[in-house]
Amino acid sequence: MLVGATASLKARQKEINDLNVFPVPDGDTGTNMYLTMKSVVDRLSESGFRDMQALAREVTHAALLGARGNSGVILSQIIRGWFEVLGAHEEAGPREVIDAFVNATDVAYRAVRKPVEGTMLTVIRDVANAGRKLKRKRNLSLEQLFETYIEAGEASVRKTPELLKVLKDAGVVDAGGFGLVVMLRGMFAALCGEEPEVSTEELVAITVLGEEEEITFTYCTELLVGSSAVPRGKAESFLETLGDSILVVSDDVSTRVHVHTDEPGKVMEFFQQYGPLLDVRVNNMREQAKDRSERLQKQPVAAVVVSNGPGLNEIFRSLGASVVVNGGDTLNPSTEEILSAIEEAPSDTVVFLPNNKNIIMAAEQAAVLTEKNVYVVPSRTLQQGIQAMLAFDPSQETERMLSRMERALGEVVSIGITRAVRDSVVEGSTIRAGEYLGIVEEKIVAHGPDLAGVVARALEKAVQPEHSFLTVFFGGEAGEEERRVIEEAVASAVPDLDLEIKEGGQSHYDALLALE
Repeated sequence: MLVGATASLKARQKEINDLNVFPVPDGDTGTNMYLTMKSVVDRLSESGFRDMQALAREVTHAALLGARGNSGVILSQIIRGWFEVLGAHEEAGPREVIDAFVNATDVAYRAVRKPVEGTMLTVIRDVANAGRKLKRKRNLSLEQLFETYIEAGEASVRKTPELLKVLKDAGVVDAGGFGLVVMLRGMFAALCGEEPEVSTEELVAITVLGEEEEITFTYCTELLVGSSAVPRGKAESFLETLGDSILVVSDDVSTRVHVHTDEPGKVMEFFQQYGPLLDVRVNNMREQAKDRSERLQKQPVAAVVVSNGPGLNEIFRSLGASVVVNGGDTLNPSTEEILSAIEEAPSDTVVFLPNNKNIIMAAEQAAVLTEKNVYVVPSRTLQQGIQAMLAFDPSQETERMLSRMERALGEVVSIGITRAVRDSVVEGSTIRAGEYLGIVEEKIVAHGPDLAGVVARALEKAVQPEHSFLTVFFGGEAGEEERRVIEEAVASAVPDLDLEIKEGGQSHYDALLALE
């Protein structure tokens, strides 16, 4: 099970690193947890053990020796707590494991001078409490117990942003807590005789944080002192004068020290009085944070869209568009403008949404002129573009995502309400300049001076029994009276549909309607 946990961490360490914003956004939590567990597994593979007590002693010591970073040191204490209980039994079943998780929580909390909720400490506590409730359940299996642990761990991870503001501001869950859930999944897979999952449904959307001013101290300083006689209280008090994120933990042989500081030399000098420094690591967290920020800004797939109007522009951005091309009055940007937007996108793989039938060819030409991989999803209207962006998910396999986006184009009916700019004859019907036009899927289906009537007739042509939702995007030139008339006409024509009103701000069209 320890091997399974380590394999899961190795497979997902980059995801965990990218979540890492607390205590500083240095992007190394996944790596630190993996290397800590790797030290344990490497020790297990080196020799056999006579009994559980010997195994527990070696595992605990290996975890402390290999502990990396704040998360790794706390993880080493969770492991210590597990094996303080498990080491006392030659055989362990669900009840012993429940006791081990409870003890792990106690040991981990004691190791941290100033525990912070919303971190991996909270997650291990919630997991342990979920198991404790099952202790009296008859015929409880280890598989059932770990299913409960995983469920409780995922629920705990999801609530971490509500407990820690820096996580909520960054739009992420706690990296260490997420890493613990990854470990539990790996342990469960090993328990069931299966390979660990390398991917699961994500709990978060990773965003970019990590400006240098978020970091108070520059250096993550870690020491392994070859002595167990380090006075913890005195050491912690000294470290508080130099920095934060302080951990001082010992076993029978050595002491692991962790602190964020601007003066690593003073830290080393202080601890040399207690014994030899067996391992010293000093990492520049500002540089690590910079690397993390640059890595996250380089997206696996970026979306570039053509839009028209501040409201619609913002909607596209909120759905994940990296670059929005202003279509202007005619909504026809040049091939050069499209190419420039593609080059600006923060990825070598770009999805392009033209959102107008007249732009599709120019987009395809631009795709040939760049070295990037460009996929043109042939959206013919802004409404189709929004529907396609709802299916935009860079975490998915690209071909699968593109297939979903193209299917989404057919899941919306596009309706436009505008005015005729000149007299014309369309399919034998005379249209006068200034009349309202109702356009369904690029075809004029209603016209006349009565705005309410045009809206009603357009909806009558468009609505089908399977439709249940209608969104109205008001244009920037629509006056208060026109908005009132359109809203009342819609409510009267399709009273059974769920209705949402949004500001689109588009030119030419008083309203764009998306029927789903």
